[in-house]
Amino acid sequence: MSLGLLQSGHKGPIYMVSRRGLRPLPHRPKRTTDEVPADFVERLLQAAPSVRGYLQLIRREISAKRNDGLDWRDWVAALRPITSNLWLRLPLTERRRFLRHLQPYWDVHRHRVAPAAYQRFEEALSAGQVRFLAGRIKSVETGSDHLRIGIQRRNEKAFEQLDVEQVINCTGPTTNLHRVKDPLIQQLCADGVIQVDALGLGLCVNEQLAVKNTSGVCSSWLYYVGPMLKADYWEATAVPELRQYSKKLAVDLVGNIGE
Repeated sequence: MSLGLLQSGHKGPIYMVSRRGLRPLPHRPKRTTDEVPADFVERLLQAAPSVRGYLQLIRREISAKRNDGLDWRDWVAALRPITSNLWLRLPLTERRRFLRHLQPYWDVHRHRVAPAAYQRFEEALSAGQVRFLAGRIKSVETGSDHLRIGIQRRNEKAFEQLDVEQVINCTGPTTNLHRVKDPLIQQLCADGVIQVDALGLGLCVNEQLAVKNTSGVCSSWLYYVGPMLKADYWEATAVPELRQYSKKLAVDLVGNIGE
């Protein structure tokens, strides 16, 4: 969003507010030819299914191979094919712990920025046009020609006020279907046709991607592929993953014809 503002000719400051003040991270211009050890994935899948266990193992591997031409991006890339398996293994308490403590860090490391875009962003950051604030928006007041935003910085009690022309919500669409105002989704929830997961990440499906109703019974006619698979499989937003889910569903549906 900040790059869009810059490209459109915006000249004023851009304040980026988040609870932790995390910055986006870039892809490398060129990927290394070195490979992550082949047994890394297997050891991770055999590790205790806990957020702490996963994190400790990954950190140890990154530290041990730091001088071998690998960096953290290689390890994150190695996680991509098994992310859904790791998520499925976690009990509800561990999934909740991940969302509370680690998701923001996962997001900036997993969903990185193209090098050219990041360079433009860094230029604006160095020039002071883009400014990061770690904290929460506590109030919004409307003035005659501006908005006055009250921000409480992280680990501080005092409020800071900023006068801005507009506020842009960059958190993305909600995955908690109970909060979605779309009439179709509201009706499906009201009729009990779909089951919203306990963490508000999406809707519940089985291994064949058949949608579960509120009683946990799988539909014989309603299937789903898309970002709301996050509830059961976590990563279901990028094209490579969606392509695989679509292929699996198509193969299963064709196989069921005539049964």
